[in-house]
Amino acid sequence: MLLVFGTLGMMVMAAGADLMVIFLGLELMSVAVYVLAGFDRRRARSAEAALKYFLLGAFASGFCCTASRSFTGRPAPRTSG
Repeated sequence: MLLVFGTLGMMVMAAGADLMVIFLGLELMSVAVYVLAGFDRRRARSAEAALKYFLLGAFASGFCCTASRSFTGRPAPRTSG
């Protein structure tokens, strides 16, 4: 089932014409790959690899979402105060 979600994410990325659809396809694929990286629970290296890959992906997704605001030309929201 994980391979199906990974493949579906790749297909969404390939068919996406909008930046947001491509990002959603990337995230769908990434979640499946995070789980596959930590699939072997008996090995400590597998759990470590899954955690490191998840943290790297989380920071990269946050950076991508923040940077996409610059690409679309929308200013950052202003805070009152």
